[in-house]
Amino acid sequence: MGRGRRSSTSRSGISPQDGPSARLGGEFSPAVTIDPGEVSIWLPELGIYGRGEDFESAKADLLDETRTYAAQFRASEALQRASNRRHHERLVGLVEAADAEGELEQILFAEPAPVG
Repeated sequence: MGRGRRSSTSRSGISPQDGPSARLGGEFSPAVTIDPGEVSIWLPELGIYGRGEDFESAKADLLDETRTYAAQFRASEALQRASNRRHHERLVGLVEAADAEGELEQILFAEPAPVG
């Protein structure tokens, strides 16, 4: 560590420089359903689905749907004020930050961050 600099590592051992996927592991809990010829991934935190013929295409669809929802949320005051979506403000911020850093897939499918 450089002289005169303090570590910004938190108690979990994750620093702000580690990027969103390290800081936000476990923020989202996608649920995968596999049916013959179709895979669906439900993201309950934002109330959206990704669908495809296989897991990879369903995951790609979920990533697109997540980006689309974040843009729609930002553009709609009605969505932002809706009582059942107010908590999405923070989640959309996480999505935007992770997407800007190329880490959207990592935060949506991250393992929960260690506690303690």
